[in-house]
Amino acid sequence: MIEERYSLNLSPYSDEVYRGTRAPTVTLSQYDRNSRRLIFELHEADGDLYTIPENATAALFGTKPDGTSFAYEMTVEDSNDVSILLPQQASTAAGEYPAEVILYDSQSERLGSANFYFLVESSAADEAGMASETDVPIFTELVAEAAAHASAAAGSATAAAGSAEDAEESATAAAGSAQVAAQSEELAREYASSAQTSSDTAAEKATLAESWAVGGTGTRELEDVDNSKFYAQVARQGATKNGWVYFYIDEAGYLHYRKTSNSDLEFYIDQGWLHVILGQEG
Repeated sequence: MIEERYSLNLSPYSDEVYRGTRAPTVTLSQYDRNSRRLIFELHEADGDLYTIPENATAALFGTKPDGTSFAYEMTVEDSNDVSILLPQQASTAAGEYPAEVILYDSQSERLGSANFYFLVESSAADEAGMASETDVPIFTELVAEAAAHASAAAGSATAAAGSAEDAEESATAAAGSAQVAAQSEELAREYASSAQTSSDTAAEKATLAESWAVGGTGTRELEDVDNSKFYAQVARQGATKNGWVYFYIDEAGYLHYRKTSNSDLEFYIDQGWLHVILGQEG
């Protein structure tokens, strides 16, 4: 591989410093294929070495004698040099033509350029099928990169739309849950009210039962003389006054009876017969 070094100035060769000075010429053989590595040392207008900014990039542009052109990405070797392994399309058209090294900053803004000439010497041998054509892979890559960014942006937009749709569905589900919660709360209130009503009803019935049993609740008129306890007392008083009697048979088969002292019934047994004598007045 042939390696050649050239010095290029970022100041135009037509200005007062380089007035009357022709830009450097790089000589090539027609149809050279990846056999020549060119290294360009960059200088400022005063001749001092130019310091290439960090993250800067470089590209080589040229328009061949037949009107076709090329644009290739270059390698930033260090703070002063850029290089390129020259592709074959740069040497397919014989003759002299202008070329340019352009520097770009990290934002792809143009920093400056250095001009020179390519002189392609004609080849005695005709390279069959090797036609001179425009070759701009650097732009093809940029277009592909832009397309990739556009695709990624479209994907992000789709994802964002999907996220928005998911968020809307989540909001709808949350609203539904809130509605269900509200309905459940309303049912709970109804059940609580029903339970309170049942409790009140039970208390009322308990009070009414107490009124009929013993009175004293104030819920019924004349309840103190119209209840079970009152009637039991009346019955006991009547039994105490008029007397009472009852019979029972013991385990041995004997008939027994008991009566109060004020009972007007008399009993006796005669030859196995039970006689009952009712009380006589006077």
